[in-house]
Amino acid sequence: MAWCPDRDAITIRAQVPGHREGEPMEVFQELVVRGEPRQIVETAEFICKLVADKWSRDVLAEEQVNKWSPGVKTLCFDRSRDERLPGAALFLTQKTDALTVTNIVPRESGQLAYGEYNALLSEFIDRFVQPAVARTGAQMDVSDPQADLERWLTPGAAKKLRAFCAVANKRSGASHPSDRKFWFDFVVAAHREGAAFPASTLARWLNEVGGWDEEWASKLSIQYEQARGLLEYADHQAVGA
Repeated sequence: MAWCPDRDAITIRAQVPGHREGEPMEVFQELVVRGEPRQIVETAEFICKLVADKWSRDVLAEEQVNKWSPGVKTLCFDRSRDERLPGAALFLTQKTDALTVTNIVPRESGQLAYGEYNALLSEFIDRFVQPAVARTGAQMDVSDPQADLERWLTPGAAKKLRAFCAVANKRSGASHPSDRKFWFDFVVAAHREGAAFPASTLARWLNEVGGWDEEWASKLSIQYEQARGLLEYADHQAVGA
């Protein structure tokens, strides 16, 4: 099995009929189990013992992944296809103080929908992770299946992006001077706070929540990424001057 693709390489979805602006955006859930080194080892071992039925451990995939990632142990679990969920491979990375589900990829071609990904993760958690942490005392943290802008931005920066979307002409992007001011206000705010807000996530939000079509969402996300890079470069130049 080939190395799993980065789930953040997201394809922007077209707007769906009946979509209303301002709703949270559907996202991939994340699972992290934290604890003392002994707890992490025992939790991983217990998960492997519990795996059964439609789930199994894929040792061959583990060998391939771990060969290219020395120093980091990754466990791989296979979930066979049924009428409810597609077949998939789940990757669980084990570090000294944490276990993290780094990806879930379909066994067949294509990409898992957000609902499919989260349903697979939930099943894995309910059947194997929850019983394991209950036994070892490790702490489990699962993120929400939906997120609004405040997951990535401060309330101030999020407000500026929403303001831009509310006033901008969605046929011309940020080309009009008044629209450009709102856009620059957002970009500068995101830069100043060091927001970990990827361009791919911005593109999705603009298209799915902000009311922009796919083409303009993509264009604005590219402009955002370029502007963030330029501002960061200017900061470095100013420090070195």
